[in-house]
Amino acid sequence: RTEAFAENGRRSLTLIFTGDLMQHMPQVFAARQRDGSFDYTSCFSRLNNYFSSADFVIANLETTLGNKDFSGYPRFCSPWQIARDLHQLGVTTFVTANNHSCDQLGKGITNTIYYLDSLGIPHTGTFTDTLNYKKRHPLYLQKDGFKIALLNYTYGTNGLPVPKGFVVPHIDTTAIKQDIQLAHRDGHQHYSLHALGV
Repeated sequence: RTEAFAENGRRSLTLIFTGDLMQHMPQVFAARQRDGSFDYTSCFSRLNNYFSSADFVIANLETTLGNKDFSGYPRFCSPWQIARDLHQLGVTTFVTANNHSCDQLGKGITNTIYYLDSLGIPHTGTFTDTLNYKKRHPLYLQKDGFKIALLNYTYGTNGLPVPKGFVVPHIDTTAIKQDIQLAHRDGHQHYSLHALGV
């Protein structure tokens, strides 16, 4: 949990960062309903009150999403309903760049983005092409006069290549510094923000 304060000291935002969110097969089986659908609300129900105390809840989605052919370690693919149910319980945003981003190669990245977009859940970290990367990196979160730039990178993808044309930002201190400088300049065009612990 971290708090960001406006310079006038009158308002604050509370951010919760959570994860890693992944699914081993016993967890997938536990969420499967009799009709074949998946429901995770009971798994995460105790987090609802905690999440509701924050303005933004940002979760590291360390799995790809799909609607079939699910798999656990070492190459994860989880039911898309996990994102739906966590969003309903208070997760506002997902970050997707991590060492499991390419577990299902291009199909996994495409499906994950498709389901998050279909559910209307803001996200950043993996991109189907450079155009979307430029549009959605950083991801800006705005509320009550605050504007927060969310940047997401990974140290690697477990030896799996990033599919041609896709973008999964890797940790590069020079590029990260440039991204922060760009976000800072953009933020100061409209907002004045002093962040602690972000």
